[in-house]
Amino acid sequence: NHGAQVTSIVLHPSNDYVVTAGMDKNWMFHDINTGITITEAKSKIAPLSCAQLHPDGLLLGSGSVKGSVHIWDINSQDSVAEFTGHTGKVTALSFSENGYYLASASEDNTVRIWDLRKLNTIQTIQVQGKKTGAQDIQFDHSGTYLSIAAGNVVEIYQSKIWKQLGTLDSHSKTVTAVAFGTDAKYIASTSLDRTLQISSLKN
Repeated sequence: NHGAQVTSIVLHPSNDYVVTAGMDKNWMFHDINTGITITEAKSKIAPLSCAQLHPDGLLLGSGSVKGSVHIWDINSQDSVAEFTGHTGKVTALSFSENGYYLASASEDNTVRIWDLRKLNTIQTIQVQGKKTGAQDIQFDHSGTYLSIAAGNVVEIYQSKIWKQLGTLDSHSKTVTAVAFGTDAKYIASTSLDRTLQISSLKN
């Protein structure tokens, strides 16, 4: 069990395991079928504010309340890469479908795109979050688009060139989560205005 608030629960690509991360600075690897905790890794870095699994299921990305992003080898429990640059808490992470890129959202009103092959930042996107910052982020299943929840809007970007394609602004309060539907035909968003909205992206 975690010794403090659990901030993320992530399903493994195999559907047999979940990873949890928490404010106790730890992440854990659990077997769903048996309920057994297989791995308990003590990061000793900073409280973990979010986590996300790499598509290959062998790596874990974590974000901290101090703005750092780490990549962990699940088998060895070692930190194999560290990314710095955010000045506020990291609120969400998303890997591209091919695993080449990692997007991180932060309360500092930026989204950073990290190249996992070169281990550097390739793009910093300034968002409209104002006091709330960027709250959630997600690549679609093809890796073509990137959605960002910031303030009371959802911003849609085209991957690789990182061009903003549009903004969905029908929520009246902070957007807390975003998720693409099948083939990115629609996007679902939740908000502190107590609504779940489904917005069509394609005809």
